[in-house]
Amino acid sequence: MGAFHMSQVVFGAEPGEVRLRLVRWLRAKGFELQPGEPLVALHPKHERGLILKHTGAATVVLYSELAEQPRLLFELQRVGRAVLDTWMHDSDLWGYQLHEGGQCVSAFSSNPRYFGAAEDPPGPDDLEALARISGRSAGELRRARKTRALFAEGLHEQFLAALGVRGAATQYGYHREDGMRPGLDEGLDVEHLWFRREGHDPLEKLDLTTLDFAAPPADARPGAMAQLTEEQLAQAQALQARAARQARLMQLVFWPVGLVFRVLFGPWLWWRQRALRRQLEALAPDDGVAGQAPASPVVERPDGRLYDPRLGASVRLPEGAVREEVDRLDLGPAHPFSCHLAGHRLALRAVSTQEVRGLARFSPPGCETVQELDFSSGRPVKVVRQRFAAPHDGWRVVALVKGPRAVFMGESGGQGDPPPGLAEAVVGLVRSLRFEAEQPGETEE
Repeated sequence: MGAFHMSQVVFGAEPGEVRLRLVRWLRAKGFELQPGEPLVALHPKHERGLILKHTGAATVVLYSELAEQPRLLFELQRVGRAVLDTWMHDSDLWGYQLHEGGQCVSAFSSNPRYFGAAEDPPGPDDLEALARISGRSAGELRRARKTRALFAEGLHEQFLAALGVRGAATQYGYHREDGMRPGLDEGLDVEHLWFRREGHDPLEKLDLTTLDFAAPPADARPGAMAQLTEEQLAQAQALQARAARQARLMQLVFWPVGLVFRVLFGPWLWWRQRALRRQLEALAPDDGVAGQAPASPVVERPDGRLYDPRLGASVRLPEGAVREEVDRLDLGPAHPFSCHLAGHRLALRAVSTQEVRGLARFSPPGCETVQELDFSSGRPVKVVRQRFAAPHDGWRVVALVKGPRAVFMGESGGQGDPPPGLAEAVVGLVRSLRFEAEQPGETEE
Protein backbone atom coordinates (compact mmCIF):
# COMPACT_ATOMS: atom_id res chain seq x y z
CA MET A 1 0.00 0.00 0.00
CA GLY A 2 1.30 3.41 -0.95
CA ALA A 3 1.28 6.78 0.80
CA PHE A 4 -1.47 9.39 0.90
CA HIS A 5 -1.07 13.16 1.11
CA MET A 6 -3.78 15.66 2.01
CA SER A 7 -3.17 19.32 2.79
CA GLN A 8 -4.37 22.86 2.10
CA VAL A 9 -2.36 25.98 1.34
CA VAL A 10 -3.76 29.46 2.06
CA PHE A 11 -1.91 32.06 -0.02
CA GLY A 12 -1.28 35.57 1.29
CA ALA A 13 -2.96 35.09 4.68
CA GLU A 14 -1.48 36.13 7.99
CA PRO A 15 -0.86 33.11 10.27
CA GLY A 16 -3.16 34.54 12.90
CA GLU A 17 -6.07 34.78 10.45
CA VAL A 18 -5.98 31.08 9.61
CA ARG A 19 -5.48 30.01 13.20
CA LEU A 20 -8.35 32.14 14.49
CA ARG A 21 -10.76 30.91 11.82
CA LEU A 22 -10.03 27.23 12.50
CA VAL A 23 -10.06 27.55 16.28
CA ARG A 24 -13.49 29.23 16.08
CA TRP A 25 -14.77 26.51 13.73
CA LEU A 26 -13.68 23.67 15.99
CA ARG A 27 -14.97 25.44 19.08
CA ALA A 28 -18.37 25.70 17.40
CA LYS A 29 -18.20 21.92 16.90
CA GLY A 30 -17.65 21.44 20.63
CA PHE A 31 -13.84 21.03 20.65
CA GLU A 32 -11.68 23.06 23.01
CA LEU A 33 -8.03 23.97 22.34
CA GLN A 34 -5.62 22.02 24.58
CA PRO A 35 -2.15 23.04 25.83
CA GLY A 36 1.03 21.66 24.27
CA GLU A 37 1.13 18.89 21.67
CA PRO A 38 -0.77 15.60 21.83
CA LEU A 39 1.32 12.88 23.44
CA VAL A 40 -0.58 9.92 21.99
CA ALA A 41 -2.73 9.16 18.96
CA LEU A 42 -5.87 11.28 18.80
CA HIS A 43 -9.23 9.71 19.58
CA PRO A 44 -11.16 9.84 16.26
CA LYS A 45 -14.44 10.70 17.98
CA HIS A 46 -13.38 13.07 20.75
CA GLU A 47 -10.18 14.76 19.54
CA ARG A 48 -8.91 16.73 16.54
CA GLY A 49 -5.48 17.90 15.43
CA LEU A 50 -4.20 20.77 13.29
CA ILE A 51 -0.71 21.55 12.06
CA LEU A 52 -0.05 25.03 10.67
CA LYS A 53 3.16 25.64 8.74
CA HIS A 54 3.78 29.34 8.15
CA THR A 55 5.96 30.75 5.34
CA GLY A 56 6.37 34.32 4.27
CA ALA A 57 3.73 33.99 1.56
CA ALA A 58 1.43 31.12 2.56
CA THR A 59 0.15 28.93 5.39
CA VAL A 60 0.04 25.14 5.03
CA VAL A 61 -2.78 23.38 6.90
CA LEU A 62 -2.80 19.69 7.89
CA TYR A 63 -5.96 18.35 9.54
CA SER A 64 -6.48 15.04 11.30
CA GLU A 65 -9.95 14.06 10.02
CA LEU A 66 -10.24 13.04 6.37
CA ALA A 67 -14.06 13.01 6.41
CA GLU A 68 -14.14 16.69 7.46
CA GLN A 69 -11.79 17.94 4.72
CA PRO A 70 -14.60 19.46 2.57
CA ARG A 71 -15.83 21.54 5.52
CA LEU A 72 -12.24 22.50 6.34
CA LEU A 73 -11.82 23.80 2.78
CA PHE A 74 -15.02 25.84 3.15
CA GLU A 75 -13.79 27.38 6.40
CA LEU A 76 -10.41 28.25 4.89
CA GLN A 77 -12.08 30.01 1.97
CA ARG A 78 -13.90 32.19 4.49
CA VAL A 79 -10.51 33.76 5.33
CA GLY A 80 -10.93 35.58 2.00
CA ARG A 81 -7.76 34.29 0.34
CA ALA A 82 -7.01 31.79 -2.42
CA VAL A 83 -6.78 28.21 -1.14
CA LEU A 84 -4.95 25.30 -2.80
CA ASP A 85 -6.34 21.86 -1.94
CA THR A 86 -3.60 19.36 -2.82
CA TRP A 87 -3.50 15.56 -2.51
CA MET A 88 -1.79 12.32 -3.46
CA HIS A 89 -3.48 8.91 -3.66
CA ASP A 90 -1.68 5.64 -2.88
CA SER A 91 1.65 6.86 -4.33
CA ASP A 92 0.06 6.50 -7.80
CA LEU A 93 -1.46 9.86 -8.69
CA TRP A 94 -1.56 13.38 -7.36
CA GLY A 95 -3.36 16.61 -8.08
CA TYR A 96 -4.81 19.83 -6.75
CA GLN A 97 -7.71 22.27 -6.95
CA LEU A 98 -7.18 26.01 -6.58
CA HIS A 99 -10.12 27.96 -5.12
CA GLU A 100 -10.51 31.72 -5.32
CA GLY A 101 -13.61 33.76 -4.62
CA GLY A 102 -15.68 30.66 -4.01
CA GLN A 103 -14.81 29.16 -7.43
CA CYS A 104 -12.37 26.48 -8.57
CA VAL A 105 -10.10 28.47 -10.90
CA SER A 106 -7.53 25.71 -11.60
CA ALA A 107 -7.59 21.92 -11.26
CA PHE A 108 -5.21 19.12 -12.18
CA SER A 109 -4.97 15.33 -11.83
CA SER A 110 -1.90 13.39 -12.94
CA ASN A 111 -4.10 10.48 -14.09
CA PRO A 112 -7.80 11.37 -14.66
CA ARG A 113 -8.56 7.77 -15.77
CA TYR A 114 -7.09 6.12 -12.70
CA PHE A 115 -10.51 5.04 -11.39
CA GLY A 116 -11.92 4.09 -14.80
CA ALA A 117 -13.59 6.55 -17.15
CA ALA A 118 -12.11 10.05 -17.14
CA GLU A 119 -13.78 12.25 -14.53
CA ASP A 120 -14.92 15.76 -15.30
CA PRO A 121 -12.48 18.18 -13.64
CA PRO A 122 -13.98 20.58 -11.08
CA GLY A 123 -12.38 23.49 -12.91
CA PRO A 124 -10.06 24.50 -15.77
CA ASP A 125 -6.43 23.44 -15.86
CA ASP A 126 -5.16 27.02 -15.61
CA LEU A 127 -1.51 27.12 -14.58
CA GLU A 128 -1.41 30.88 -15.20
CA ALA A 129 -3.94 31.41 -12.41
CA LEU A 130 -1.85 29.32 -10.01
CA ALA A 131 1.31 31.19 -11.04
CA ARG A 132 -0.41 34.55 -10.54
CA ILE A 133 -1.67 33.69 -7.04
CA SER A 134 1.52 31.98 -5.86
CA GLY A 135 3.89 34.50 -7.42
CA ARG A 136 5.79 31.75 -9.24
CA SER A 137 6.71 31.28 -12.87
CA ALA A 138 4.15 29.35 -14.94
CA GLY A 139 7.00 27.82 -16.95
CA GLU A 140 8.72 26.56 -13.81
CA LEU A 141 5.45 25.04 -12.57
CA ARG A 142 4.82 23.42 -15.95
CA ARG A 143 8.29 21.85 -16.00
CA ALA A 144 7.84 20.52 -12.46
CA ARG A 145 4.47 19.04 -13.39
CA LYS A 146 5.84 17.23 -16.46
CA THR A 147 8.45 15.27 -14.50
CA ARG A 148 7.90 11.49 -14.50
CA ALA A 149 8.76 8.89 -11.84
CA LEU A 150 7.72 5.43 -10.67
CA PHE A 151 6.06 6.75 -7.51
CA ALA A 152 4.11 9.96 -7.05
CA GLU A 153 5.73 11.09 -3.77
CA GLY A 154 8.71 12.73 -5.45
CA LEU A 155 6.57 14.32 -8.15
CA HIS A 156 4.10 15.80 -5.68
CA GLU A 157 6.85 17.13 -3.45
CA GLN A 158 8.79 18.55 -6.41
CA PHE A 159 5.76 20.46 -7.68
CA LEU A 160 4.95 21.88 -4.24
CA ALA A 161 8.62 22.84 -3.81
CA ALA A 162 8.34 24.80 -7.07
CA LEU A 163 5.33 26.55 -5.50
CA GLY A 164 7.39 27.37 -2.42
CA VAL A 165 5.26 25.17 -0.12
CA ARG A 166 7.19 21.92 0.02
CA GLY A 167 5.92 21.33 3.55
CA ALA A 168 2.47 20.57 2.11
CA ALA A 169 3.69 17.25 0.63
CA THR A 170 2.38 15.19 3.53
CA GLN A 171 -0.68 14.69 5.75
CA TYR A 172 -1.42 15.14 9.45
CA GLY A 173 -0.78 11.50 10.32
CA TYR A 174 2.71 11.60 8.75
CA HIS A 175 3.87 14.74 10.56
CA ARG A 176 5.91 12.94 13.21
CA GLU A 177 7.52 10.66 10.61
CA ASP A 178 8.28 13.61 8.35
CA GLY A 179 10.78 14.75 10.96
CA MET A 180 13.02 12.08 9.38
CA ARG A 181 12.93 13.88 6.01
CA PRO A 182 15.54 16.66 5.97
CA GLY A 183 14.34 19.99 4.61
CA LEU A 184 10.60 19.29 4.46
CA ASP A 185 9.86 21.99 7.05
CA GLU A 186 13.05 23.98 6.58
CA GLY A 187 12.40 27.69 7.04
CA LEU A 188 8.82 27.12 8.24
CA ASP A 189 7.28 28.16 11.53
CA VAL A 190 5.39 24.99 12.53
CA GLU A 191 2.55 25.12 15.08
CA HIS A 192 0.80 21.95 16.29
CA LEU A 193 -2.67 22.48 17.77
CA TRP A 194 -4.95 19.84 19.19
CA PHE A 195 -8.49 19.92 20.48
CA ARG A 196 -10.63 17.76 22.77
CA ARG A 197 -14.38 17.53 22.92
CA GLU A 198 -15.70 19.52 25.87
CA GLY A 199 -16.35 17.27 28.86
CA HIS A 200 -14.26 14.36 27.55
CA ASP A 201 -11.46 13.29 29.91
CA PRO A 202 -10.08 9.81 29.08
CA LEU A 203 -7.78 9.76 32.14
CA GLU A 204 -10.68 10.37 34.52
CA LYS A 205 -12.42 7.20 33.29
CA LEU A 206 -9.34 4.97 33.67
CA ASP A 207 -8.64 3.40 37.07
CA LEU A 208 -5.29 1.61 37.03
CA THR A 209 -5.87 0.17 40.50
CA THR A 210 -8.81 -1.95 39.31
CA LEU A 211 -7.57 -2.74 35.78
CA ASP A 212 -7.17 -6.52 35.48
CA PHE A 213 -4.42 -8.00 33.27
CA ALA A 214 -5.17 -11.60 34.24
CA ALA A 215 -5.13 -13.92 31.21
CA PRO A 216 -7.96 -16.38 30.45
CA PRO A 217 -7.34 -20.09 31.13
CA ALA A 218 -5.20 -21.92 28.58
CA ASP A 219 -8.13 -24.07 27.45
CA ALA A 220 -10.52 -21.14 27.03
CA ARG A 221 -12.01 -20.87 23.55
CA PRO A 222 -12.88 -17.22 22.75
CA GLY A 223 -16.08 -16.00 21.15
CA ALA A 224 -18.13 -18.30 18.98
CA MET A 225 -15.60 -21.16 19.42
CA ALA A 226 -16.78 -21.59 23.01
CA GLN A 227 -20.26 -22.50 21.73
CA LEU A 228 -19.08 -25.41 19.52
CA THR A 229 -19.55 -29.03 20.48
CA GLU A 230 -16.54 -31.33 20.54
CA GLU A 231 -17.56 -32.78 17.16
CA GLN A 232 -17.94 -29.31 15.61
CA LEU A 233 -14.61 -28.24 17.08
CA ALA A 234 -12.91 -31.32 15.54
CA GLN A 235 -14.45 -30.47 12.16
CA ALA A 236 -13.26 -26.86 12.43
CA GLN A 237 -9.73 -28.01 13.26
CA ALA A 238 -9.79 -30.42 10.31
CA LEU A 239 -10.82 -27.56 8.01
CA GLN A 240 -8.00 -25.39 9.35
CA ALA A 241 -5.47 -28.17 8.73
CA ARG A 242 -6.81 -28.65 5.18
CA ALA A 243 -6.58 -24.91 4.48
CA ALA A 244 -2.97 -24.91 5.73
CA ARG A 245 -2.07 -27.78 3.36
CA GLN A 246 -3.71 -25.98 0.44
CA ALA A 247 -1.79 -22.80 1.27
CA ARG A 248 1.52 -24.70 1.24
CA LEU A 249 0.57 -26.28 -2.09
CA MET A 250 -0.20 -22.86 -3.58
CA GLN A 251 3.18 -21.61 -2.41
CA LEU A 252 4.91 -24.50 -4.21
CA VAL A 253 2.89 -23.91 -7.39
CA PHE A 254 3.50 -20.17 -7.59
CA TRP A 255 7.12 -20.18 -6.44
CA PRO A 256 8.41 -20.70 -10.02
CA VAL A 257 6.16 -17.87 -11.23
CA GLY A 258 7.62 -15.56 -8.62
CA LEU A 259 11.15 -16.59 -9.60
CA VAL A 260 10.47 -15.80 -13.27
CA PHE A 261 8.99 -12.41 -12.31
CA ARG A 262 12.04 -11.53 -10.23
CA VAL A 263 14.41 -12.54 -13.03
CA LEU A 264 12.50 -10.61 -15.73
CA PHE A 265 11.46 -7.48 -13.80
CA GLY A 266 13.87 -7.36 -10.85
CA PRO A 267 16.61 -5.36 -12.65
CA TRP A 268 14.06 -2.88 -14.01
CA LEU A 269 12.50 -2.30 -10.59
CA TRP A 270 15.96 -1.87 -9.06
CA TRP A 271 16.83 0.73 -11.69
CA ARG A 272 13.55 2.62 -11.16
CA GLN A 273 14.08 2.69 -7.39
CA ARG A 274 17.54 4.13 -7.88
CA ALA A 275 16.11 6.80 -10.18
CA LEU A 276 13.47 7.74 -7.60
CA ARG A 277 16.10 7.86 -4.84
CA ARG A 278 18.18 10.27 -6.95
CA GLN A 279 15.12 12.49 -7.45
CA LEU A 280 14.42 12.61 -3.71
CA GLU A 281 18.10 13.34 -2.97
CA ALA A 282 17.97 16.22 -5.45
CA LEU A 283 15.06 17.71 -3.50
CA ALA A 284 16.89 17.53 -0.15
CA PRO A 285 18.84 20.66 0.89
CA ASP A 286 22.58 20.49 0.27
CA ASP A 287 23.58 21.33 3.84
CA GLY A 288 25.88 18.39 4.53
CA VAL A 289 23.40 16.63 6.83
CA ALA A 290 20.93 15.19 4.33
CA GLY A 291 19.53 11.89 5.49
CA GLN A 292 20.41 12.44 9.14
CA ALA A 293 17.77 12.35 11.84
CA PRO A 294 17.10 15.59 13.71
CA ALA A 295 18.61 15.89 17.14
CA SER A 296 16.49 14.72 20.03
CA PRO A 297 15.13 17.51 22.28
CA VAL A 298 15.74 15.35 25.38
CA VAL A 299 18.43 16.96 27.55
CA GLU A 300 20.37 15.78 30.59
CA ARG A 301 20.04 18.02 33.62
CA PRO A 302 22.87 18.66 36.12
CA ASP A 303 21.29 16.21 38.57
CA GLY A 304 21.58 13.43 35.97
CA ARG A 305 17.87 13.30 35.13
CA LEU A 306 16.73 13.26 31.50
CA TYR A 307 14.17 15.94 30.68
CA ASP A 308 11.83 16.16 27.67
CA PRO A 309 10.22 19.61 27.27
CA ARG A 310 7.48 18.21 25.01
CA LEU A 311 6.28 15.94 27.80
CA GLY A 312 7.11 18.28 30.64
CA ALA A 313 8.59 15.23 32.37
CA SER A 314 11.95 13.89 33.51
CA VAL A 315 13.27 10.48 34.58
CA ARG A 316 16.38 8.94 36.05
CA LEU A 317 17.65 5.94 34.07
CA PRO A 318 18.50 2.74 35.99
CA GLU A 319 22.14 2.32 36.95
CA GLY A 320 24.11 0.87 34.06
CA ALA A 321 21.43 1.65 31.45
CA VAL A 322 22.48 3.14 28.11
CA ARG A 323 20.07 5.56 26.50
CA GLU A 324 19.21 5.37 22.80
CA GLU A 325 20.72 8.64 21.62
CA VAL A 326 19.32 8.55 18.08
CA ASP A 327 16.34 6.33 17.44
CA ARG A 328 13.27 6.62 15.23
CA LEU A 329 10.99 6.14 18.25
CA ASP A 330 12.87 8.78 20.21
CA LEU A 331 11.88 11.48 17.70
CA GLY A 332 8.20 11.43 18.56
CA PRO A 333 7.01 12.90 21.86
CA ALA A 334 5.46 9.56 22.86
CA HIS A 335 8.83 7.68 23.02
CA PRO A 336 11.42 9.85 24.75
CA PHE A 337 13.25 7.72 27.32
CA SER A 338 14.07 4.31 25.79
CA CYS A 339 17.26 2.66 27.02
CA HIS A 340 19.13 -0.68 27.11
CA LEU A 341 20.09 -2.69 30.16
CA ALA A 342 21.55 -6.20 30.39
CA GLY A 343 20.99 -6.75 26.67
CA HIS A 344 17.29 -5.86 26.85
CA ARG A 345 15.38 -2.77 25.74
CA LEU A 346 13.47 -0.80 28.36
CA ALA A 347 10.84 1.40 26.74
CA LEU A 348 9.07 4.24 28.53
CA ARG A 349 6.39 5.99 26.52
CA ALA A 350 3.06 7.75 26.70
CA VAL A 351 0.13 5.52 25.72
CA SER A 352 -3.54 6.15 25.12
CA THR A 353 -6.20 4.81 27.45
CA GLN A 354 -7.48 2.65 24.57
CA GLU A 355 -4.06 1.00 24.27
CA VAL A 356 -3.91 0.33 28.01
CA ARG A 357 -7.32 -1.35 27.98
CA GLY A 358 -6.31 -3.35 24.92
CA LEU A 359 -3.19 -4.66 26.65
CA ALA A 360 -5.27 -5.75 29.63
CA ARG A 361 -7.92 -7.38 27.48
CA PHE A 362 -5.68 -9.41 25.18
CA SER A 363 -3.17 -11.09 27.47
CA PRO A 364 -2.18 -14.47 25.92
CA PRO A 365 -4.26 -17.37 27.29
CA GLY A 366 -2.51 -19.51 29.86
CA CYS A 367 0.24 -17.07 30.83
CA GLU A 368 1.10 -16.61 34.50
CA THR A 369 0.25 -13.08 35.60
CA VAL A 370 1.26 -11.35 38.83
CA GLN A 371 -0.22 -7.91 39.47
CA GLU A 372 0.59 -5.43 42.23
CA LEU A 373 0.40 -1.75 43.11
CA ASP A 374 3.47 0.28 44.06
CA PHE A 375 2.83 3.48 46.07
CA SER A 376 6.45 4.30 46.96
CA SER A 377 6.59 7.22 44.49
CA GLY A 378 3.54 8.94 45.94
CA ARG A 379 1.23 7.86 43.11
CA PRO A 380 -0.07 4.35 42.29
CA VAL A 381 2.10 2.44 39.81
CA LYS A 382 0.44 -0.63 38.32
CA VAL A 383 3.02 -3.43 37.97
CA VAL A 384 2.28 -6.49 35.82
CA ARG A 385 4.69 -9.44 35.53
CA GLN A 386 3.81 -12.13 32.99
CA ARG A 387 5.41 -15.47 32.14
CA PHE A 388 4.42 -17.09 28.85
CA ALA A 389 4.27 -20.82 28.30
CA ALA A 390 5.14 -22.60 25.04
CA PRO A 391 5.06 -21.78 22.20
CA HIS A 392 5.80 -18.20 23.36
CA ASP A 393 8.21 -19.21 26.16
CA GLY A 394 9.02 -15.72 27.30
CA TRP A 395 8.31 -12.96 29.80
CA ARG A 396 7.07 -9.39 29.98
CA VAL A 397 7.12 -6.68 32.64
CA VAL A 398 4.80 -3.68 32.40
CA ALA A 399 4.57 -0.70 34.77
CA LEU A 400 1.87 1.97 34.31
CA VAL A 401 1.33 5.36 35.94
CA LYS A 402 -1.09 8.21 35.24
CA GLY A 403 0.50 11.56 34.49
CA PRO A 404 -1.21 14.95 34.17
CA ARG A 405 -1.72 14.53 30.40
CA ALA A 406 -1.37 10.82 29.61
CA VAL A 407 -0.68 7.34 30.92
CA PHE A 408 3.00 6.40 30.87
CA MET A 409 4.05 2.80 30.39
CA GLY A 410 7.43 1.22 31.00
CA GLU A 411 7.93 -2.23 29.58
CA SER A 412 10.48 -4.87 28.69
CA GLY A 413 10.35 -8.50 27.64
CA GLY A 414 12.13 -11.34 25.95
CA GLN A 415 12.60 -15.06 25.56
CA GLY A 416 13.54 -17.47 28.33
CA ASP A 417 13.95 -16.07 31.82
CA PRO A 418 14.37 -12.36 32.67
CA PRO A 419 17.81 -11.24 33.89
CA PRO A 420 17.98 -10.64 37.65
CA GLY A 421 16.88 -7.15 38.62
CA LEU A 422 15.48 -6.19 35.21
CA ALA A 423 11.85 -6.18 36.34
CA GLU A 424 12.80 -3.91 39.25
CA ALA A 425 14.64 -1.63 36.81
CA VAL A 426 11.47 -1.21 34.71
CA VAL A 427 9.43 -0.36 37.80
CA GLY A 428 12.13 2.02 39.03
CA LEU A 429 12.21 3.81 35.67
CA VAL A 430 8.46 4.49 35.83
CA ARG A 431 8.62 5.35 39.54
CA SER A 432 11.28 7.99 38.81
CA LEU A 433 8.98 9.97 36.52
CA ARG A 434 8.65 13.56 37.65
CA PHE A 435 6.34 16.02 35.91
CA GLU A 436 6.99 19.72 35.42
CA ALA A 437 3.70 20.65 37.11
CA GLU A 438 4.83 18.96 40.33
CA GLN A 439 7.00 20.41 43.05
CA PRO A 440 10.58 19.02 43.08
CA GLY A 441 10.06 17.08 46.30
CA GLU A 442 6.66 15.67 45.42
CA THR A 443 7.98 12.37 44.03
CA GLU A 444 10.87 10.46 45.47
CA GLU A 445 12.75 7.56 43.93
